[in-house]
Amino acid sequence: MMSNYEVKLLDSSSIRQQVEVYMCAFETEDTIDNVIEYWKKKHFDNPVHSSYVFGVFDQNKLVSINAYMPMEYAFDDRTCKVIQSCESGTIPEYRGKGIWSKVVTFAVDYFIKEHEYDFLIGFPNFENSFGGFMKMNWNHVADMVNYIMIGDGKEFFKTITKGRVVPFGGLCSIQRVFLPFNTCSNLHVCEGISNEYVPLKGFSLCDSKEFIEWKKNYKNLKEFGVKDNNGDIIAVCRYFLGDYNGKKVVYLCNIKVFKHDCSIKTIYALCIKEIIKKNPKIAFIRAWAMKGSNADKVFRKLLFIKSKHHNPFITYQLKENLISTECVNNKNNWNNISFFDLD
Repeated sequence: MMSNYEVKLLDSSSIRQQVEVYMCAFETEDTIDNVIEYWKKKHFDNPVHSSYVFGVFDQNKLVSINAYMPMEYAFDDRTCKVIQSCESGTIPEYRGKGIWSKVVTFAVDYFIKEHEYDFLIGFPNFENSFGGFMKMNWNHVADMVNYIMIGDGKEFFKTITKGRVVPFGGLCSIQRVFLPFNTCSNLHVCEGISNEYVPLKGFSLCDSKEFIEWKKNYKNLKEFGVKDNNGDIIAVCRYFLGDYNGKKVVYLCNIKVFKHDCSIKTIYALCIKEIIKKNPKIAFIRAWAMKGSNADKVFRKLLFIKSKHHNPFITYQLKENLISTECVNNKNNWNNISFFDLD
């Protein structure tokens, strides 16, 4: 019976319980100590605010969790406080009992009463939770498209064959297909970038020095800048390295453009080439883009391959006094955002 379940806001004292549920729900193969360390850095060291982790209990047993990660966005001359719904998992024997909708409803009510945050965002699974969110009056803003670009051909095919070498794999190489794209002669890669720049129009993640250092700490985020001949930073590229079936891959988080004389395609091309240069022998580069956005169009022009995996981008308005629902749900206001940078 649903009356047996109780939702509570958890803190860092119950990290081990939270991680045990997470690892069981997602069948994580890493060691519990490693996941605990990651969980602590991601959800309780956030300089904006610790994540809100809600847990569902059956008596004294934690059976489900749902984390909500705070962040800030700039929009015009205003700062919006936003919460992203992320890790949500229920242990197998408690699935199909209405627990997920109970914890989401509890979280929404909690944030409405909290008065600190302006809206929620999320990227649910189309096949499972998306319909449930829609029934709870969340708004479907746009769809997110997943792209990959093959790196070293042999390494890429090893991710598919789980280590077996494919003789013709070397014919498919990011260097072979990507080199024909020229870059603008007045653009240069630089390190040691600052955070003093003005983003293009629309919602833009407030990436303070403290916020970026936190991202570097919990997910080993890497970054470099693109500057013009005047020495002005015109774009920042962020990515991190991951593992897929034992092979090194790059997850492209964001190419954030501030101003440019060259085309966005040229800026993206320069950034991809620099990632290749810094990370040889990668199996592939993976990236997300909002369907119909600038990034979506550019990825296709740069020979990225659209995968079957895709997710919706949804929002829930918590209050109206900062920005309107129409503003938040206008996908054109999110056109320059690469959402994979957030989680």
